[in-house]
Amino acid sequence: MISLGISKSDYSKMADKASPNSPKLLNAVKAFLFGGGICLLGQLLNAPIDPAALAAEIQSAEQGEDLYRLSCMIVDIDHFMERSYLDALAAALKISEARKGQLEEEARQAKAQLATHAG
Repeated sequence: MISLGISKSDYSKMADKASPNSPKLLNAVKAFLFGGGICLLGQLLNAPIDPAALAAEIQSAEQGEDLYRLSCMIVDIDHFMERSYLDALAAALKISEARKGQLEEEARQAKAQLATHAG
């Protein structure tokens, strides 16, 4: 062990003098609030999206098709959980099977076009 030539109590006094006073209660409250906020955000991000609730906010068929098309661009259509979401969204928006296929193709083409421009 290396000796600094000062006693433990002198070192402790120097460290206490050099260290800023910390508002412990305020820091605890801040940590609680920020930690809680992060947990809340995580819960919101992990919460399933309710297609019926989304559809209830739509004011026109065109808006509904835009929402469906954008959803197709964001999710992996081939993943069974995401396909389930898309099917439920299309049903809630009253989009026919034929139109659903057209919108999915439009989304696929748009994704391909974005990929060619991005890379």
